[in-house]
Amino acid sequence: MKIVLTCDQLLEKSRANEVFELLCEMYKDAEVYTLAHKAHSIGGAIEQRKINSSFISHKVENFEGFQKAAYMVPTAADRLFIPCSVDLIINVSSGLSHGIKKCQKTRQITYLFDERVGPKTWKEKFFGSYLRNWSQNKLGQCDELWVATEGLKNKFSNLNKNIKVLEPGFKIDQFSLNPQVEKGPSAACKLDYYAVNAENLTGIGAGQLISIFEKSGDTYYFVGADKHLDSLKRSSSDPRFLGPKEEGDLSPILSGARGVVDIDQLQNGQLNFPKLALWGLASGRPVIVDQGDRNRDFFKGEGISFASDFSELERNIGELDQNSINYRPQKLRGQAMRYHAIKFKNSFKRNVDKITDGES
Repeated sequence: MKIVLTCDQLLEKSRANEVFELLCEMYKDAEVYTLAHKAHSIGGAIEQRKINSSFISHKVENFEGFQKAAYMVPTAADRLFIPCSVDLIINVSSGLSHGIKKCQKTRQITYLFDERVGPKTWKEKFFGSYLRNWSQNKLGQCDELWVATEGLKNKFSNLNKNIKVLEPGFKIDQFSLNPQVEKGPSAACKLDYYAVNAENLTGIGAGQLISIFEKSGDTYYFVGADKHLDSLKRSSSDPRFLGPKEEGDLSPILSGARGVVDIDQLQNGQLNFPKLALWGLASGRPVIVDQGDRNRDFFKGEGISFASDFSELERNIGELDQNSINYRPQKLRGQAMRYHAIKFKNSFKRNVDKITDGES
C-alpha cells in the first residue's frame, strides 16, 4: 500500500507540525505533500524525505506570510495534485491541507488538529467566507475525519459521518518531576516563583499580570519569545524575561515553579495548544489557563485552574500561593501522559489498521 502524508505548512514548528512529525516517524517511507515549505525550517524526521509543495512556497518566507497568502490556497491545493498511484493519504490539517487534490479512488484520513481559517488582512476578509466554505466542503469529502477535541467534533459532525475524536500526542519525555518536590516541602525547593508563557500575551495583558504579581509579592519569570513585550522590560537584559528556551533547559524552570500560567490572548484560546501548561503538568506543577472551550476539552482534573478574566486569574494565583505545595506531582504528571507521543502513535495506528486491513 502506497501512503503519503500531507499537512498545511512546513514553515515553522507548531503543535500541529509536532503531531505531523510523529506520523513521519511512523510512516518512514511516505512522501510529504504540503502547501508551503521552507527547507530546514522544521528539521527532524519530517525533512528526511521527499517534500512536495505548492507555488505558495515561492511567495512566502514564514507562517505570517502564509496566513496572508491563505486566499491562494484553493488554487494551490488544486494544482498540488497527489498521483493516482497513491492508495492512502494521511493528512494533518489546520483547516486547509485536507483540500489538496487527489484521485477519487485514493482514500484520505484527515486529522483535524485545529482550525486556523480566519481573516487577518483586508484581502483575507474579502476572501474569508469563500475560504471557509471551501475548507468545510473539502472536510465533507474526507473518507475519515478524526479531530483533536470534542469541540471540533461538535462543530463538524454534520459535515462527515465518519468523524471521531482522537486525542493528540506530544513529546514530553524531556520534562520530569523535581525530586525535591516529590519528597514534600523542602528548603531546597521553595516553589517561590511563577513561570509565565510570554508568547501569547499582549503588552497590556502582560502588564496586568505583572501588576498582580507585584501586588501579591510573588516572583515571576516570562518564558518564550517576548520581543512584543519589549516595552515592559526594565533593561535589555531584564532578568524577569528568560526568552526562548530549549525544552531540556525549560524542564527545571517548570518543575521548580509554584505554578505555570499559560494565557492565550492573541488567539482567544481557540487555536494555539497551551504547550507551556502541558509541559508544566508533565513537570508535576499546577497550571492556570484561559477559559476557552478548547482548553476545557484538553485539560480536566486536579491542578488545573481556568481564568475567564484577570480578576479570576488573580484569585487563582492567590489560591496557588496558599496550596501549591499540596499538589501531588505524580498525579499532575499523569494528566499530561494522556498526550504522550507513544499513546497517540499506538492509537493512531490501531485506527488506521482497522481501515486498511486487507488492502495492503
